[in-house]
Amino acid sequence: MLKIEKTLKELRDLQNTLLDLGIEMSIKDADDETKSDYGDAAMTIDVYEPCRCFAWVGMDGVIRMRGDSYHDFARFRVDLLLDLARGYMSKVDNITKSWTHLRRNLDGQSDEIPLPAKLDERKAEYENAANRLRDLIKADLVMMPLRLWVL
Repeated sequence: MLKIEKTLKELRDLQNTLLDLGIEMSIKDADDETKSDYGDAAMTIDVYEPCRCFAWVGMDGVIRMRGDSYHDFARFRVDLLLDLARGYMSKVDNITKSWTHLRRNLDGQSDEIPLPAKLDERKAEYENAANRLRDLIKADLVMMPLRLWVL
């Protein structure tokens, strides 16, 4: 039981870190449906924004996400932060592409027209969030044991 308690503590720390960035992560006890789908699930982890990330923790404390098993929490944390940073950058790209597409369809213009202030602010918020996540990833990679990179 010590391994799962350690994993839960690390998940709570990550949850607080993400909350400081404005990202909500839920950690719940696995319900009957999750247990039937994932076997030995003890907990589930959900992040909905900026992209949907789902993981579950087995009774052995091992975290599973997208078919990968994470016996070391540091690797899971880096992969989750990478997914979230990519999610924000995808939102940045969508804002730019949508605005360009809209302007071309409405005006038939091919020259660049700057984003309206509200869209530009939203884009800057997403870029800022992605950059803060990347800073966390860089800090984690510096602290991550070398043995994980030898795999």
